[in-house]
This record gives sequence, C-alpha cells and structure tokens, in this order.
Amino acid sequence: SMSKKQTIVKNLNSIQNFGAIDILCTDKTGTLTGDQISLEYYMDVLGNECQHALDLAYLNSLYHTGVQNHLDDAILRYREMPGQESHYWELEQRHPKLDELPFDHERRFASVLVRGSTENLLIIKGSVDEVCRKCSHIEYRGERHPIDAHGRDSVHAIVDEMLEDGMKVLAVAYKPLNQETISQDDENGLTLLGYLAFFDAPKQSAAAAIEKLHRLHVDVRVLTGDNDKVTRTICKQVGLKVRNMLLGSDLDHMSDAELARAAESTDVFAKLTPDQKARVVSVLRENGHTVGFMGDGINDAAAMKAADIGISVDTAVDVAKESADIILLEKDLMVLEQGIIEGRKTYANMIKY
Repeated sequence: SMSKKQTIVKNLNSIQNFGAIDILCTDKTGTLTGDQISLEYYMDVLGNECQHALDLAYLNSLYHTGVQNHLDDAILRYREMPGQESHYWELEQRHPKLDELPFDHERRFASVLVRGSTENLLIIKGSVDEVCRKCSHIEYRGERHPIDAHGRDSVHAIVDEMLEDGMKVLAVAYKPLNQETISQDDENGLTLLGYLAFFDAPKQSAAAAIEKLHRLHVDVRVLTGDNDKVTRTICKQVGLKVRNMLLGSDLDHMSDAELARAAESTDVFAKLTPDQKARVVSVLRENGHTVGFMGDGINDAAAMKAADIGISVDTAVDVAKESADIILLEKDLMVLEQGIIEGRKTYANMIKY
C-alpha cells in the first residue's frame, strides 16, 4: 500500500511506529524547503556587488574535500554562466590548491590554502558569526580597515536584513600566508571580504502537510543547524507557530532534566550540531513521546538513529538514506500523512487479529 504512494519502507516493523508518532522532528533544508538553492547575491561588507568575494568563495567550494552541499553546488554553477568558463578556468590555473581544513560542525566553516601571485592565500567560507569572530579587518573597495564594534554592527545590519527575508548567508574572509600548510592556529586575524546570499524557497506542499499532521495530533518540531532568523522566517512561511526557540548554545548550558522540561514547549531548535539534534530526539523519547525524525543530510544521521523512526527523502545523502527506516520517493510531505494513516491501520489490524 505504501509503495503505491511512492514510499519505500526499508524496515517493516517501522510502519507501526509510523502510525504511533506524536512528534515529528524535521530538519529544515531539503524537507521544509526545496533542494534547489540558488545564489542570489555576492557582495562586499556594505552590500555592493563584489566579484572578488565570489571568486574566493568559488575556490573554497572547488577545493575543499569535505561533504559537498547545496550551497557549494550553487556557487560552482556560476562557472556555467555564459562567458564565465574562461574566467573560472584562469582562476583555477592561477590559484592551485596547497592545503585545507575541511568543514566541521564545531567550527562551522571550511578553510582552503591556495597559491597566490606573491603570497599564498588562506580562504575561509562559512557561518557569518563564526567567520566574523576570526576577523580583525574588513576590506572595502580594495582597502583594509581594522574592524571595531561599530564595523561589526553595520556588518550585522546588512546580514540581518537578508536573514529576515529567509535567505541563507555565508561570509568569505582571507589572509595572506607565507607557508604551504595550515592548522587551526592560522584561522585568525583574517580580513572579512564579503557575503554570499542564497535563496531556498519553502516547499509548496509544506504548509498543507503540517496542517494535516496537526489534525492527526502529530506535533511538528524543527531541528536545524541553520541560523535562527532564517529558520523563524521559513517557519512563518509554512504556517508553523514558533512559541519558543532554543539555540545550540542554550542546550550546552542545560541538564537533561532542564532540556526535558523546555523541549515540551519548544517548537524550533536552531544552530544545532548533529549530536545536539540526537540529544533533543532522545530527550523527547524519554518524555514518553514516539518520535519520528525526517532529514536528508549527513548531520541528520545521528538523530535518525536516535528516533523511533527515521524518515528520509530520495535526494538525501547516502548516509541519511542508510539510517532511515522509510524513504519518500516523492518530495511531497503529504505522503507523511498517508503513511501515518497506514501505520494506524496496521496497528488496528494487529490488535484485531
């Protein structure tokens, strides 16, 4: 019955859990939003178009060997624009890769060292907050200026505006270095060059699906590694009320008992590491809930394992599909509602017979 609805049930016992879930935790990207992310703006620190920021971000996306994500794909697609192939080919020839420190969920950025014309260049791309924390200067129109409190405020004013529009924003920074290898000690005293803003549209089916889940008495909670402002905007667009929001930094200071109390009234958890996602899921289960987790990224695998039932989508990375009990072949969240009804039918039949 489920296969007719474009759903693969990998673990047969999980169909009963599917019917029993009263809380569905979901990642935001690729589940509530589409997976077609587009790069909308590349700009300097004051919001003017800046090709140099895009060029350095391109080299970072091209050379880092960590997990490739939708944002990297959107940046790399720029070389396919008319007239851009030769520009990016020259850029690669001029700046071969020397070393890298891949992205991780603690640092929240990726670092790449490339050869420069006079000095080598360390290029960092990632979370605005984390990258800005490592910067001592900003560059504007080719001139470097020390960054002060006022500079940080104006930087955040531009970023906040874009985040409130539901855009994802990455910061790009660099540092000249006279060496051929890098360590985490080199990731400081950087110059902030600019930002990249990406648009990730909410799925059209998301709002109606969430409404139907509520009618089935299934609460929806969002657990994401993304910024809180972007998450709040997307939740508003898909009709999800945000009564209370907790950040990853808040979770660090909470005991399991405190988190267990807070989790009951919190709809959105943002800026989470993969371990924190799994911790929230475990706490909800200890509170007596049957929890489903829906995700599509490598950072969702631990939470899917911790949940009563892991749900993934066909565009997910392999490790997420491997951790899932159920895979949706159509990127339509309405299938969730049908799955829960089938699960309840199965459970009723077992009780009957």
